[in-house]
Order: sequence, then structure tokens, then C-alpha cells
Amino acid sequence: MMFYEFWLAIKYSGILSFRNRKRDKFLSFITITSVLGIAIGVASLIVVLSVMNGFQKEVRNRMLAVVPHIELSIPGLDYSDFHNEYQKFSDFILHDDNIKSSVPFLNSQAMILKESRLIGVQVQGINSNFIDAYCLDKSLLSGDFHNLKDGCFNTIIGSELSKMMDINVGDTIFLVVPCFSSNLSGFTPRLKKFKIEGIFSSGYYEYDSNVVYISINDASKLFIDNAKNGIRISLYDVSLAPITSSYLKNNLPYYFNIEDWSSTNKFWFDAVQTEKRMMFLILSIIIAVATFNLFSSLVMLVTEKKYEISILRTFGARSINILMIFLLNGLFIGFIGTVVGVLFGVVVSNNVDQIVSFIENIFQINLLPRDAYFIDKLPHDINYTEVLKISVMSICMSLISTIYPTIRALKFSPAQVLNHVR
Repeated sequence: MMFYEFWLAIKYSGILSFRNRKRDKFLSFITITSVLGIAIGVASLIVVLSVMNGFQKEVRNRMLAVVPHIELSIPGLDYSDFHNEYQKFSDFILHDDNIKSSVPFLNSQAMILKESRLIGVQVQGINSNFIDAYCLDKSLLSGDFHNLKDGCFNTIIGSELSKMMDINVGDTIFLVVPCFSSNLSGFTPRLKKFKIEGIFSSGYYEYDSNVVYISINDASKLFIDNAKNGIRISLYDVSLAPITSSYLKNNLPYYFNIEDWSSTNKFWFDAVQTEKRMMFLILSIIIAVATFNLFSSLVMLVTEKKYEISILRTFGARSINILMIFLLNGLFIGFIGTVVGVLFGVVVSNNVDQIVSFIENIFQINLLPRDAYFIDKLPHDINYTEVLKISVMSICMSLISTIYPTIRALKFSPAQVLNHVR
């Protein structure tokens, strides 16, 4: 059996039907706009947060495919000396169950010269173990990483860099390296001719437009005194990188410089988290405005129904019964708006990439340039814990908006109200 409070709450909401009276129609219109406002606010929050979650996850995955999980180096040592020092502790390092592999690397900055075009790049010296550990062959568009043989001075470049410099497999380029010296000139450039042996595409724009691979032994000969060399450690569980890094710091000699991916990219991820919090607060205002609209409609409803409330009171309805009518009314409206918003938000989030592509095709614009956002499509990742939090917040705000109108309804004196009825 349905309680009369619940029946009156639904009846007073005006959602299920429009009445003939103009004032009732107006109240129904206000109520429906409140529902739509709550739905739009909830849907906006779900879509924005799911897109930001997807963006963060996609960029992180692409980063971790090319950046070191943990990096060991000793400042001031060249490639040979560092390698000898590392061998003393290699058995201890690889003993950790979370460490998948360790491979040597050599990094430095240089410039590519092709005819009259010059562009700065990051040169990475690698060997066959590095290629296998990071599965670099999977990112190749053409060529073979194993052609980076010692003494051949071959190179493999990113796809975006290939487009910018208009170079392809088989072409030759010059790597321009600053050679530091003690004379008054400061430094003099060193040029070395390289042949393009392949082109790779990692899907990470910054990497594809900036990185050049060469043999690690060729790199050690080319960069005599201005290179960073060390060991890249790959992990089974990348989320444990801070713990593994801390363990290595506590057990290796102090002169080892140890960095993990979460610290080297800390500011980027902190910025994304800050943006998520700010967007949550900003878009919550939409829900707040909608609940204020609900508050206004309930105040008007209480004024409109004061005679009915007075009659209920004379028939024995207690304050708690009147309280339940308007609390259930606000809860019903907030629940309907929240459910509609959640359904709409989830549907839009699951199809956001197609929606963006449709808008780009219609208006002939590029909403997601790869050089600015690392990726060329809009990802999504719906976090249903966040969806639950948004839903609870929306319903709670709807309930809060019923407090004053309910108190107002309880203040009516049945005798005074009914005395004015003619």
C-alpha cells in the first residue's frame, strides 16, 4: 500500500502530468527545468571527468612505453666507467621481484642538419637489449632497429620528425654536436654523417618529433664530454615505481642518482589532478543553480498548497507527515534529474570521440591538435566511483534545498489559513 505522503509528493512534483490551471502548469514547468538543470549538471561532470581520466590514462600509457620507469646514473662518469661501476651492484638490483629488466642508455642533445634546415633533437644511444626490453620493433613503420650496428653510424628517427625535416629511409643527415673545450671560443661544433635506417611511431607526439636513436657505442664516441649515461630499469608493476626507487636509494651508494617516472613527470600529473578538482568545483555550480531553481519551485509550491496543507493538518496529519511530503518531493525531483544526468553522461562519454569527430567534420576545425595535447583522439575512462559520488552529491543538494520550504510549510496556522477561504 502506497503511503499518502509519497503519493502527494509525486502529485505535487508535476512531472508526470500538466494540469489545466495556468499556475499548476507554471509550477510544473519550473519543476521540469529543475530536473533538466540537475541532469545537465550531473552529465557535464561525468563527461568532463571521464574525458580527463581517459586523457591522463592514455598519455601515461604512452609515456611509460617510451620513458624509463626508473633511471640510474652517476654524474661525471663516462659510459665505460659507469658500466664497470654498475656491474658491482647489478645482481643486487635485479634481485628485486618487481624489476623486469635493466638496459644501458646514453642521452644527449644535438641538432639535425639537412641541407639548410636545422632542428634540435634528443639523441638516444641504445643496444640490442634496449630494443628487446622496450619492444621498439613494434613501433617501427619501416626499417629495422638491429641495423643500428656499431661503427656504421646509422640512425632511426620519429615519424613526426621525418615529416618536419622531409627525410625518409635511405637519406643522409648530419648530427651537429657541441664539442666543449678550454679555449676562449667556448665550444666548437662537431658534425657526423648518419644514414636513415628506419622510421618509428610511438603514438606519443613529443617523442616522435624529438627523438633520434643511434648505436650506444657510436653515441659514446660522438658525445665525449656532454652526455648523460646510465641504466634504465623496466618494472612489471609501474605503480610501484616510487617504492622500488626508494628501496634502491636506501641500498645503493649515495653517488647513484635514482629517478622514477612518477617524480620526473610529477608536475604534469599534479597539474592534471588540480584541473580535475577545479573542473569538479566549477561544474558543481551548475547543479547548485539547478537546486536553487528547485528551492524556488518548492517555495512557490508551499505557498500554492497552503490550503491543502491546512486541511491535512485539520484531518490529523502531523508535522512529520507534512515534512515527509516535501522532503520526498525534493528527493523525487533530485533523483529523476540525477538518473537522467547519469544515463546521458555515460552515453555521451562512451561516444565522445565520435561526437568530437562529427563536430570537426561539420565545422572543419581541429579541436585536438597533436602537437599540443600529445594525442589525436579524445579518450574516455568512466570512473564509476566518481559517478556514484556525483550522484550522491546531487541528491544531497536536492534534499538540502527542501529544508527551508518544509519549515515554511510547518509554520502555517490551519485556523488562520482556512479562515480566509470564502
